[in-house]
Amino acid sequence: MWRFSDVLDVRAADGAMRLVVDTAWQDPWLESPDRVDNEPAVITPRFVEQAINHAMDLGWDPTSKVAIHLEYRGGAFSERAA
Repeated sequence: MWRFSDVLDVRAADGAMRLVVDTAWQDPWLESPDRVDNEPAVITPRFVEQAINHAMDLGWDPTSKVAIHLEYRGGAFSERAA
């Protein structure tokens, strides 16, 4: 299951947190009158897949109870420092 607010939150069916992606997304209605260009503009299933694959490339095991935190800036994922 996944959901999006200001971060992408991917969880297992049991509700345990697994993956968090900070996109620095801002609500364009709340930021009015300044135009906010969010990247990505839309969180798609493909974006979620890319986030999961990137986390796994970093060594994250989705079957473990250990969560990983990523950032998405400038079109690229990176691991967020603790």
